Amino acid sequence: MRNSIIEIISGSVLFILANILAFLYKYGAFYFLFLIGMFFILKGAHSLIVEKEFLSIRTFWQVYFIFFMAGIVLDLLFVIGITKIWSYPSYSLINYFILYLIVYPFGGFVMIYSFELLEHFFGKKPRRRRIALRHSLTFTLFLMILSFFGLVATIFYIDQFKMAFVFGFIILGLWGALNFVVLKLVQNDLLEHVFSQTAKYLLLILVVAYSQGIFHEFPNVFAKEWVYANIPFMHLTFLGIPAVILFVGWLSLVLIPYSLFELVMALNRLNERTGGKSFYSHLKEALFK
Repeated sequence: MRNSIIEIISGSVLFILANILAFLYKYGAFYFLFLIGMFFILKGAHSLIVEKEFLSIRTFWQVYFIFFMAGIVLDLLFVIGITKIWSYPSYSLINYFILYLIVYPFGGFVMIYSFELLEHFFGKKPRRRRIALRHSLTFTLFLMILSFFGLVATIFYIDQFKMAFVFGFIILGLWGALNFVVLKLVQNDLLEHVFSQTAKYLLLILVVAYSQGIFHEFPNVFAKEWVYANIPFMHLTFLGIPAVILFVGWLSLVLIPYSLFELVMALNRLNERTGGKSFYSHLKEALFK
């Protein structure tokens, strides 16, 4: 309990300092302190309220690594390298190291801690149901097919904001694929919960996505640490935040990290049951069983 309170207090100090830097000084590198602050607030609150830590040290570093790799692939390769949907105008080389080593991994942790903490107040997770599993698997296949044809249509028929649509369909297909793999591995994930208790879990996802979206994006309206470009409807904003980013983009910024987290947890559970088979063995068995 004492450690949790210390984490909450320390995180609050960093969070307040980051917002002062953003709102008052328009400091273009506030986000590192902001995220670390939010992480300690949510981690401490989770331990204090739920009275247990749901990530072991080993699991923490596994999840850290997959968030780190996701940041490299999605941000550095697809956003900065290919689509150029956003950029970091004031960054130096050290800022980019901080971005991929700390900001992206801890941003992912903030999303899953937010979700787990709020889910605790929403009540127990639903039991597994065969019909929910079937609907979930069907939906993941639909997402992957939609993503494929959407990419093809975008490449050949869309000229304006082509890269934004390309990135959007890639994210959609990625989320479908991640859920498909997790469902095949352990037959239980967030998407199955959505099909079991639709209203409850849709509300949970929307609350986390849009509350976090406003918390993260609104200070940046003043600091401009990251700047958006090449996205449709840039003139439509909410609190100065591009509406497309807030109401569409932030859904993916919650769902993709949570799906990656579920993948790690699913593989760990399978390793405990089967004596440590490799990821590829689990994946092969899951996809072709």
